[in-house]
Amino acid sequence: MNNFLERLWGQRTARRTGLTLAALLGILAIIAVAVRMRDATTAPAGGQSELSKTMAQKTTPPQVPIKVRFIEVPAGTSAADDAFALIKARWIEAPAGTFAADKALSSTNADAAAGFTGILSDKNFRPLIHELEQGKGSEVLGEPEATTLGGRRTQMRATTTEQVVFKLVYQPPSAGTNPIVPQIEPVETGPIIEVTARVLEDGRAIALQAQASLTEFLGYDEAPAGAVGDYVKEINQAVPPLLPRFSVREAPANVKIWDGQTVVLGKLARRETGGYYFLKGKKIQCGDPDYDAHLASAGSKSALPNAQPDDANMELFVFITANLVDSAGNHTHTAAELAFAQTTIPPQ
Repeated sequence: MNNFLERLWGQRTARRTGLTLAALLGILAIIAVAVRMRDATTAPAGGQSELSKTMAQKTTPPQVPIKVRFIEVPAGTSAADDAFALIKARWIEAPAGTFAADKALSSTNADAAAGFTGILSDKNFRPLIHELEQGKGSEVLGEPEATTLGGRRTQMRATTTEQVVFKLVYQPPSAGTNPIVPQIEPVETGPIIEVTARVLEDGRAIALQAQASLTEFLGYDEAPAGAVGDYVKEINQAVPPLLPRFSVREAPANVKIWDGQTVVLGKLARRETGGYYFLKGKKIQCGDPDYDAHLASAGSKSALPNAQPDDANMELFVFITANLVDSAGNHTHTAAELAFAQTTIPPQ
């Protein structure tokens, strides 16, 4: 009987020991997997592991810091000639997809007189912008910047608001007041740009769509002889015209760049807008062909000292730089990984 009990107890002990070992082996296996996962995701010295980079890219929307510079130089001067020379010295001609080895600007439309769009590498952009900013007569009009998510439309501005008198209007008078009063409206002037930066599938190229504009208040024109403003029935006569003048320069961009490259816009289209007057029963608006013709024939001129009729003699360049960063603000790619971006641009 005792022998039977000893054998039975020995079997139970063996079974208990066997279950304990199996559980222990399972725990060890789980620990080993956890250690391997930790080692795979731990960043080596100097940066992230490839696995952690891939996981971050899949789970975190790409962030795109964008900085824009609006720089103006006098046209028809050595400063403007120097500016174009500096840009053209870095121009990549890209027939049949070939690239010049030591240059980094590519024209995406051949007629530079009608406006051009180009792409600068980082190494060529930095000295170029420094030289332009130091040039005689150059002026930085604004440097707006923002960080946006890939694919999201972003508007940046470096503007001021000016109170502009557009015309004279009738206002029911109170005792001792003049029924004709100025109509004053706020006008936003300065640089504005709208940008959408979409990160392409390779994770290194950015499809950039942008619309840049610069609005400037030039002052007031002097109306030609015989010109009148709106007719006011309450006083049964026309009021004198007021002629504010604005210059609007604008240009679009729709290009693909590598991470860290800069888009440059030049020769922006220019138009004018502003007040209007009536002459011999015809309404003539600022910007119409007849508007300046009548002013010139009547010997009219801008009436305010802050007016700048030679605004058209300033060349405006817009530089748009886009980078890719992670959620911590670190650059997604190293300089070594983007070495090709110093001499090439993505297929357009």
